[in-house]
Amino acid sequence: MHPLNPFARLAAVLLLSVGIAHADPVITEFLADNVAGLTDEDGAHSDWIEVHNPAATAFNLDGWHLTDTTASLARWRFPAVTLPAGGFVLVWASGKDRRVPGAPLHTNFSLRAAGEYLALVRPDATTVQQEFAPEFPSQDPDRSYGVNFNGTLLLAEGAAMNYQIPASGADGTAWTATGFPATGWSAGFTGAGYGILVPGHTVREVRKGVAPLSSLAETDALLALSAGNPGIQSERTIISPVVNFYHDGGEGHYVNNLVFPNGGGDYFAVKATGFIQVTAAQAGVWTFGLNSDDGGRIRIDGTDCMVDNTNHGASDHLGTRSLTAGLHSYEVVYWEQGGGAHLEFFAAPGSLAVWDATFKLVGDTANGGLPAFT
Repeated sequence: MHPLNPFARLAAVLLLSVGIAHADPVITEFLADNVAGLTDEDGAHSDWIEVHNPAATAFNLDGWHLTDTTASLARWRFPAVTLPAGGFVLVWASGKDRRVPGAPLHTNFSLRAAGEYLALVRPDATTVQQEFAPEFPSQDPDRSYGVNFNGTLLLAEGAAMNYQIPASGADGTAWTATGFPATGWSAGFTGAGYGILVPGHTVREVRKGVAPLSSLAETDALLALSAGNPGIQSERTIISPVVNFYHDGGEGHYVNNLVFPNGGGDYFAVKATGFIQVTAAQAGVWTFGLNSDDGGRIRIDGTDCMVDNTNHGASDHLGTRSLTAGLHSYEVVYWEQGGGAHLEFFAAPGSLAVWDATFKLVGDTANGGLPAFT
């Protein structure tokens, strides 16, 4: 199996049938025992709930509720969050109660791995849109549970498979042909597959801790090391709403800096991956850029858009790409040699030679940035 989404979810998904009205939002998946899966913006392995808009038009969830008890159907209320047609939103079931539009959402309850009631409730706080009742079954660690979209099981759970996470589109569609040799592919068992796109960027920081780390070649070599390799001092991966990280030294263009996933320091590399979404009205030439200290690279759909193979203080490096409507994969790579450390990833429509206020952080949709998903 060669997933089209290069960020395939490796956790198996248990499928069940749920009666839903297909024009209304629905809970499509949840994880009640998150041991080593996704981490929230605080770095915690919080439980999560995924809500989907299956309609052909956008849907505003303002006033809808999530609850884990029939005694309080209005336990947690959605803020004004608009899901595009066919869109998804991930809500952390962490107990942290965060309801700011455009920021990660957190319920005021968590999920019990042993099983409990879970429901999506309409704004009247009495009409249950969808429920797992009297409770969902006991959950295994890092195994998500969700609905079957079409009722057809294509691959049995635990079936043997080969898979590869492509670095580019160089394979074309040859891998779909019968008898395609999976030479060099990894072996494993289902489930694995397309996964569900959720807002944000997957950001991995790998700390080498020692010189040299001063070129893209050295950066790519560090990022290619497997977890636990003695060449890695430490590492951490998060999902971040934007790529706007600061540790020290010169600043960039944007406020509300985030802490690097692994804390920053010297001699570390960062890779941010995901998808950007372009509408038909936005299709055309776009300029992408990094403001960073030190160098980096941007790839769009597997092809270099900007290459900065130099060491420097905080500065802009831009590149252009013509984009059609739809989803486009991207990869941002950055290294920090020593001294200051910061990284911003932004984009603006048109072909631009220097940064100006039309550039917005990718993923910062509240301020006009391109939507980013992972």
